Amino acid sequence: MDKEGNMIEFRGARTAKGPVVMYQIGGEGSNGKPTVLDPGPSLLLANHSPTGFEWGYLGSGPSQLSLAILLHATGDPFDALHYYQRFKRDFVSMWGERWSITEEEIKLWLAVKRLEEEAGAIVEGA
Repeated sequence: MDKEGNMIEFRGARTAKGPVVMYQIGGEGSNGKPTVLDPGPSLLLANHSPTGFEWGYLGSGPSQLSLAILLHATGDPFDALHYYQRFKRDFVSMWGERWSITEEEIKLWLAVKRLEEEAGAIVEGA
């Protein structure tokens, strides 16, 4: 969510020049300008794929994309590092030629994962 409370939508497409990943404040149809998702911040946390983002399988490019999306959506490097492999498995590895996901969908998924972890900890501690 940006400073004004607008949700962000992430989109990707394979083009003749390779994969392109963008984010847009307010999503498609809004006045927000699409912006290329920068891999730089995620590369500082874990360098899986210095050659760029990918999706549709369980490899290094999808790992980098998962980390970048979670880092951008949450602003929390600890959450991004903790959950990105599961995010890759649940979402990024399944995406086809074109995809989109909203920040709201990501945060709902994170909330479910946190509850699952808490429930598991309670069961283990019982």
